[in-house]
Amino acid sequence: MAPTGKIVWLFTTFPVATETFLQREIRACKKLGLSMELYSLWGGDEIFEGLPIHKFPKWRLCVLLWRLPWLLLTRPKVLAETLRPYFQRPPASIINISENLIGLSFAIIYANHFQANRPSMFHAVWATMPAAASRLLQALTGIPFSMGAHAYDVFENGGDWILEEKLRDAQWIHTSTEATRKALLWHGAEPAKIQVIRRGLLPLPPFKPLRKPRTKVRLVSIGRLIEKKGWAGQLDIYAALASHGVNFEANLIGQGPLRSKLVRHRNRLKLSRQVRFLGSLSEEQTLQELSRADVFLFTGIVAPNGDRDGLPNVIPEAMASGLCVLTSSVGGTLEVIENGKTGLVLPTNEPEKWVQAIQKTQCDDEFCENLRKEARKWVEQNFDSSVNSQKLMQAFDSVIS
Repeated sequence: MAPTGKIVWLFTTFPVATETFLQREIRACKKLGLSMELYSLWGGDEIFEGLPIHKFPKWRLCVLLWRLPWLLLTRPKVLAETLRPYFQRPPASIINISENLIGLSFAIIYANHFQANRPSMFHAVWATMPAAASRLLQALTGIPFSMGAHAYDVFENGGDWILEEKLRDAQWIHTSTEATRKALLWHGAEPAKIQVIRRGLLPLPPFKPLRKPRTKVRLVSIGRLIEKKGWAGQLDIYAALASHGVNFEANLIGQGPLRSKLVRHRNRLKLSRQVRFLGSLSEEQTLQELSRADVFLFTGIVAPNGDRDGLPNVIPEAMASGLCVLTSSVGGTLEVIENGKTGLVLPTNEPEKWVQAIQKTQCDDEFCENLRKEARKWVEQNFDSSVNSQKLMQAFDSVIS
């Protein structure tokens, strides 16, 4: 049953091609009858499947010229208490400064609007820009907020600028892995506030039959072309496969700032025939690539700035489709991949072990079937979007009630 009240969801940008899990979450909540308004603070579309998306036009920043002085005169104590933490410690990064400042600006400009058109609560999808907005809105309007806090919010450059204060003031906190929950506890979050609610699929894709024979093994990997995904190490795995004479092809799906560097590295390794960079694909095209592949690779690492993945949603998506999943042990992957049961866990700096694992999936049908069936079972029990969105509903209702 949906909560009896309207919830304003605040996104950084919505929708984003690389964040299909959020789109599925909104679909599931809409199907369950949740009353929602969507706000995208940095770009985004005008509408999502019948739901209007309220975008924050940057020309409205000029409103700060009179709105901020007015608040300083009429609400000095509220502003001082809410903004003080920003002056007490250095920011995490230039990007994090801008994210927080935009969120604060949105709150100052839209506080009167939400005061006149009061929702039951705000839900900040991320702990950066959306949570900065929600925290100040709560102070100015008295409307409570909940927030998401995920790997990027917690790990990159030590976490968001004032993450501790946001965790303290939020009514409850959504994260999707136990690994991130532990990091949030380290940052001072109250244990009772944290809800570990995984993302999900809706509906689950068809479970494809095992392709036989796999004389040319088909590999696939999905993710932004950024450092924490470990792409350079993955290319070294492909080079090791080629040196062992393994017949394979690898399709890499995703776009990002490292593309040209990675393409040059691939070419230096003389892998242009076997390894293709497909760029960004639609959700449907991505599912098609998963349906034709045999093995999914995730080679995530901890980047020098501390950033890492929690649980990449592409892992359970590949598990649901019937691929054998090979993964590094970064973040929350071990919460899903039990080595030898639902997939294989391998060290990123030892390409030879990845070669042995891929050869085993290429030749051992019984082994592959056991991995695939156990992986699908895990997804059915833990990654159903309608079930997990119902848990979100209950968390929202605990605040609204």
